[in-house]
Amino acid sequence: MGHKPPGKYKGVQVFTYKELEIATNKFSEANVTLNEGYGVVYRGTLSDGTVAAIKMLHRAGKQGERAFRIEASDFF
Repeated sequence: MGHKPPGKYKGVQVFTYKELEIATNKFSEANVTLNEGYGVVYRGTLSDGTVAAIKMLHRAGKQGERAFRIEASDFF
């Protein structure tokens, strides 16, 4: 039986990797808007037409994840 992840987690919209891959045209270089130390930010269009900034963190350590959580907390 397939498991579908929740649409929201603690009030934040949750997307699967596949949904984000589709939104960014397979994380196309043409959609890169920012390439920084902790990750790359892509411009993407979600299935409902919403344009979004989608950040893919580099795997090198937890510091990037902490920085991302701090960035995201500024919005909520």
